[in-house]
This record gives sequence, structure tokens and C-alpha cells, in this order.
Amino acid sequence: MQNVCTERQKCSRPSISSNLLFVDDCALVAHTLADAQILFDLFNNAARQFGLAIGLKKTEAMCQSYPPHQTASASITAGSEGALKSVVKFCYLGSFLSNTVSADSDIAFRLAKAGSAFGKLQRRLWGLHDVSLKTNIAVYQAVVLTTLL
Repeated sequence: MQNVCTERQKCSRPSISSNLLFVDDCALVAHTLADAQILFDLFNNAARQFGLAIGLKKTEAMCQSYPPHQTASASITAGSEGALKSVVKFCYLGSFLSNTVSADSDIAFRLAKAGSAFGKLQRRLWGLHDVSLKTNIAVYQAVVLTTLL
């Protein structure tokens, strides 16, 4: 599955982007539902060859449609084991993805986490008068901004 496509080439078969593999998480990206099914089957077979099993209870499928804000559902089957759960949004590596191609839920989640981090520092840092402005800014950048971004 080392099929890599450039913008000018036509892909003869679906490919897996290796930068979407992370420890025990993987995102398979395809342009059509049929390609997504092929990718899942290939990935499932490769996992079995290494003695691994995909946890179908934890595995989800999501279809992002175009134009944005138009919903679609994904129906990916795992052979005789059943179908993957179709979801409208899920969290992947700390970011929320939505089937409507909207970043609203991800932005709201990040704002809430940053606000929570800021609030937790109220008693321990912001309320103290003997802490320098330079230290406050450094902590704000290290804790709040990194949570937000």
C-alpha cells in the first residue's frame, strides 16, 4: 500500500496517508465510501497478518460531505463481524472532527479547555500579588495558549 499520489497523478487505488497513523490510532481518508470500504478491508487484513485485531466497539466511521453543513452517513462493514458505528463527530488526537466539515465543536471545546485552565490558575497565580508580570505571561503562554491552540 505504498501508493502515493500527487495532485497531477490519478490514483488507481486508495492510499493510506502515513501521517495519520499515531501509536494506536489511525484515520483512513478516502474520497468515496467505496474507497473507504476498500481501505478499511486492506487495513483490517494487514492487522490480522500481524496478529492484531481492530476493536470494532471502539472503531467509528464518519463521512464528511460536500457542500459543508450537509449531513451524510458512513456504512463501513467489517465482514461477518458487523458494521462500524457511524458517527457525526469524533475526537482524533485532541481535535474534534465533524461530518458537516465544521470546526465549531472543536473551537468550542478548545475555548472551554483554555477557559478552564485560566480559571484554575486564579487562586494559585493570578490572585497572587507577589508574582511578576513576566512570570504571569510565561505561565499564560505555556498553559492557556497551548491549550487553546
